[in-house]
Formats: sequence, C-alpha cells, structure tokens
Amino acid sequence: MNDIKIVLANGVEIPCKSFGYRKDVYAPFIFNTSIVGYQEALTDPSYKKEILVMSFPIQGIYGINDLDSESSKVHLSAFVVNNLEDNFSNNYATKSLRDFFGGK
Repeated sequence: MNDIKIVLANGVEIPCKSFGYRKDVYAPFIFNTSIVGYQEALTDPSYKKEILVMSFPIQGIYGINDLDSESSKVHLSAFVVNNLEDNFSNNYATKSLRDFFGGK
C-alpha cells in the first residue's frame, strides 16, 4: 500500500493509504451508509467521476463475485474505506476487493 493524502477544498490534508491504482483525482465526495453493496456501488454508472466514502468501517468482507456488478467496470474516481479486509467469506466470491482494483 502506498502513502497518499486526501486534500480537501479548504486545504485540510488527510494522510491515508492507497490500494489498487494510484493517480491524482479531483472529484466531489459522496457518501454511502449501507452495510453491504460496495460491489454494486463501485460499478454503478451514476457514480461516475465521484469519490465514494463508505460509512461502514470494514469493506471487502464478502469479496467480489461475478453476479452483483451493475456494469462491466468501476466508474468511481476513488473509493475511501476505513478498513480493507482481504480475507473474504462468500461462496460466490472469485476475488478480494483489493484484487478487484489490481492492488497488492
């Protein structure tokens, strides 16, 4: 994981880590308070060019499967989570959330 920072419009800087692709993005933040549904949100075209913040503290617990995507690709500019779980538990999952983003 790489050290990065989120810089808000008011200049506040939040240090964090990245998984998957790393690039500078400039986009509005949107929030999702669901406990489940990260795969659907990641692939939802209506979230195009937005930064999604999930309020549920752990993401990745049920992995990624071949059934629940809303489209064939991720439309978000960035995905912000508190805790990324690589050890998923779901019989239908084919990869971890980190692997879905091409992360190591």
